Amino acid sequence: MRSRTGFFAMLASAAMLWWGAGTSRAADWDDERSARAFEMLDVDNSGTLTSAEFQVGIQGGKQSESDKTFQRLDTNRSGTISPRELEEGWDIANNVMRPDTYKVDPIAQARVQESAFVRLDANHDDFLSAEEFQSGIRVKSGKGTWEFERIDDNRDGRLSRSEFNEDWGRFRKQLREDVLYGVGNVSDEPTALRNGEKKELAFVFLDSDDDGRISIVEYRSGLRPRYSSDARSSFNAIDDNGDGLLTRAEFYEDWNGVEPKLRQEIYAEPQVLGVERAAPSAATPLEDIFDEMDADDDGRLTMSEFTSGVPVSRPMAAKRFRTMDRNDDWFLTRSEFDAHWVKTRLAQ
Repeated sequence: MRSRTGFFAMLASAAMLWWGAGTSRAADWDDERSARAFEMLDVDNSGTLTSAEFQVGIQGGKQSESDKTFQRLDTNRSGTISPRELEEGWDIANNVMRPDTYKVDPIAQARVQESAFVRLDANHDDFLSAEEFQSGIRVKSGKGTWEFERIDDNRDGRLSRSEFNEDWGRFRKQLREDVLYGVGNVSDEPTALRNGEKKELAFVFLDSDDDGRISIVEYRSGLRPRYSSDARSSFNAIDDNGDGLLTRAEFYEDWNGVEPKLRQEIYAEPQVLGVERAAPSAATPLEDIFDEMDADDDGRLTMSEFTSGVPVSRPMAAKRFRTMDRNDDWFLTRSEFDAHWVKTRLAQ
């Protein structure tokens, strides 16, 4: 009886550790999103949000909804919202805020992640040691070592790119500015994505529900047509632990086999694909918006033409493209195109 009690106690303890890790990661992600939203909305860089600034981020921009939420977040009744108030009330704010308020351009983020990793990897072995990681932390203290241990999922004493990118939201704000942005561009080809950036951008694009894992449905959605029928077998070949989901580590590890099967527009920038026409503006007449976005004048829009023409994050634009694409052929015709939705985004 005693051993059974001990077994259940150990089981409960393990479950609490697992649950605690999951909630900690979710909390870190919420903190990251609230910080992004605050930075985006604080137009005058005052360190607080006024009611007018906050209203800009509300879905539909309704003043009544904005005022109601603003009062709930302004817990000290100062007439403004501080970063801490937004962070602590993020569950309330997140329900009414536009997603593009706190989502960053995934191409830009992938570039920053890759550049930071390269700058920290002093010995160029494609891994970060504890010392290399600690060297990029703003304040030299035990926190860098503690953070390293949290990120090192497989406990091998070094960070892979997948581990680094997986927990980016945990430590990004602790890295020095020169590590994040450096001086100049690390790449000799500013318009060409490097391999590390492609991996991360493709992962973010395919992870449509933002849960940090890629399902078979998400994986299949990004394959070139000729590989769709073989999606299950190629997915299973990547899914090392057979749990039906792809982690960053699994996706990165088999990148050389995955990349040729993916649609290029998933990770290539618009200018790389030859989409150079200027995006429409809010002043563009409704009936002309489609023509403005149709860079090659072939009477239909590709994913790249569409995502380069709307001022929202790439994942958000891609999801809207797939919603409009009713016959699932990866092109938008005039009849499928929702000009009103695009016009609304251009006016925001």
